[in-house]
Order: sequence, then structure tokens, then C-alpha cells
Amino acid sequence: MTKPLNKNELPLPTVTGNAEVRDPVVIPAHSEDDFDWNNPDEESIVLREQRATAVYRNRSGEVIIRQRSWPDEDTFVFIAPEFATAFMEGMAEKLRK
Repeated sequence: MTKPLNKNELPLPTVTGNAEVRDPVVIPAHSEDDFDWNNPDEESIVLREQRATAVYRNRSGEVIIRQRSWPDEDTFVFIAPEFATAFMEGMAEKLRK
């Protein structure tokens, strides 16, 4: 296990002029011993499991969004060709907010 950092042991920067001196921010590092994939409060995990998702066009030109739902049937979203651009732009706009 790694030794915890003590802010009094860290080197301080050289200060010249009227610069403000602040205490260094110490962020505890994870060790292999204290990391837990199953902990719902684990802040290091940025993306939990995600179902495989495919996007393609069918023979009718519709945009198909298909998501794997194994062992059940896959789920599908069908977007008519004339609305594909509006759908994608609308989705992107919603996600930017």
C-alpha cells in the first residue's frame, strides 16, 4: 500500500513578488488494494458497463439504432430517412445542455 502524503513533506514553490502562496492540493491515489469495481460510490469509474449499440441503414433507408439485449431480443429504434438529420441534430442539441 502507498504511504499517504503529508502536505508538510511536499516541496513548496519559490515565491517572488506579490504572488499568493496556497497549500498544495493532495489527491489520494488509488492502490490496487482499495479499488472496487462493484462500489457504486467509486469516483474513479467514469463509464459503467454499456450495452453494445449499432447504427446502420436498412434496405428502406431508415436509420436503425439497435441495442444488444442478450439473452433477450435486441431493441430497435427506426427513424425514417426524411427525419434522420433532424433526429441526430435534435439529439445532439439535447445532449449539449
